[in-house]
Amino acid sequence: MSSRRTLSRNAVWNTAGLVVEAGAGFLVMPFLIRNLGQEGYGIWVVLAAVFGYFGLLDLGIRGAIGRHVALYHSRADQDGVNRTVTAGLAFLSAIGLAGLGAIAVSAPLFFRVFEIHDAHRAGTEVALRLVGLQFAFFLVATVFDATLWGLQRFDWLNIVDIPAALLRTALTLYFVRSPGDIPSLAWVMVGVTVATGLLKAVLCFRAAPGLRIGSHYLTRSSSLELASFGSWNLITNVARVSRRQFSVLLIGALLGVSVTTIFSVADRLLSTVTAALAAVTGVLTPYATSLHAARREADQRRLFLAGGRYNSAMAFFMSGLLIVMGGPLIDLWVGSAMAPAAAVLAILATGEALAGTQYVTNGILVATGRLKAPALFAIAEAGTVCLLTYLLCPRLGLTGVGLALACPALIFRGVAPLLQGSNAVGVTAWGYLFHAVVPSLACAVVSGGAIGLLSHAYPAASWSVLVAYAGIYTAVFGVCFVIFTSPTRVRNAPHVTRNPKLRLPGELTAGTTHTPV
Repeated sequence: MSSRRTLSRNAVWNTAGLVVEAGAGFLVMPFLIRNLGQEGYGIWVVLAAVFGYFGLLDLGIRGAIGRHVALYHSRADQDGVNRTVTAGLAFLSAIGLAGLGAIAVSAPLFFRVFEIHDAHRAGTEVALRLVGLQFAFFLVATVFDATLWGLQRFDWLNIVDIPAALLRTALTLYFVRSPGDIPSLAWVMVGVTVATGLLKAVLCFRAAPGLRIGSHYLTRSSSLELASFGSWNLITNVARVSRRQFSVLLIGALLGVSVTTIFSVADRLLSTVTAALAAVTGVLTPYATSLHAARREADQRRLFLAGGRYNSAMAFFMSGLLIVMGGPLIDLWVGSAMAPAAAVLAILATGEALAGTQYVTNGILVATGRLKAPALFAIAEAGTVCLLTYLLCPRLGLTGVGLALACPALIFRGVAPLLQGSNAVGVTAWGYLFHAVVPSLACAVVSGGAIGLLSHAYPAASWSVLVAYAGIYTAVFGVCFVIFTSPTRVRNAPHVTRNPKLRLPGELTAGTTHTPV
């Protein structure tokens, strides 16, 4: 199958998986808030945040498995794939067992940090242990998830994940009926995780008939390779989890677990946007790895610019929609009691807009093994977020949390990777901005301004009006995108490569191919 068809297939499957997952979350969240209660759902959110930190115990190995499977598979090195998968399975199985012990020891600390009322205490204790068990199974299952990712079998990943999301939703709707059903929710997570892990393991051996796992494939070199690559992944993951989950934990500790429910509404909508960007652009990372393995620098540069343009369009389109229509959406979705989430959402979406344009850039950096700078930027962002959250949360409440997350995101995940990615592929930052970012930003400003004025005059008080406004926003954005990215504008763009004698294949002039950097 050609690269274009493979990428198209993977993008379609990932989009389908995203639609199902987002739809399930959209349905389940208000259901859980209603049946568990605001405090009960807040406890579940805090549990998820705590185990988000335990997820760091994978030491960055999952990402290392996917990248090296893609690298060795593109070189037709089956032994390299086998060594990678075996080493990853050994690592994560050992970490999973160690994690169970760590969770058992640290469980009492949970009730010292967070005030849990007696009505929820017994159920929370059971859920705490069950989610720990689910975490251990999840770690092992990620080996096979990462292997299918590296083999570019996103279709098979979603063939498992889509039914799993539907099953998890159905079981949640059936078993969760009262505030005391937090353990039932945890049991659902354990069962679905085990089932999906087993299915993905079977599909791995079908996708790669030569795949073998055995002690003779467990070599010192393959283990060190994963550990070396994974160490930078780990640093990035620590920073990423700290950035998101520490804010939730501080909200729970300083403002009360009930307030985390309000924040989680805004965070869930924003997470849907980031998941959409990751789903569509994520299929490019193993492809970029194959380009790197084949030393196809010119194609890598074309991917950076063309992929960045569509990535930016998606990011600004969805961020703008959340900013102008987030308030009415929250009111219709979970009720007016969660109205304070709208202001937080607008702040978060503004800060994440530029960061959302850099998913393709980050994928190329991973593919080429340039992990040090992103890891350092992630550490800087996490430290800044934690400090600002601690300072602003007591004074400004959730608004302070939003500002603490949004401002560092703009700098460390927006501006920083843009500059690093441009330098890595030999493109000027201004040329990249002109080609990929500015046109989509202009589209979002025009379409968002139009809908903002319309909704101010005629508020979206019903689902039908909200959907109509979203349709108008989409149409205006689409027309603007066609105009602002017309072939004439591309031809008249400033030169993008650092060497004026080089041209980008397929972007500035037709018929130029595989120009060396």
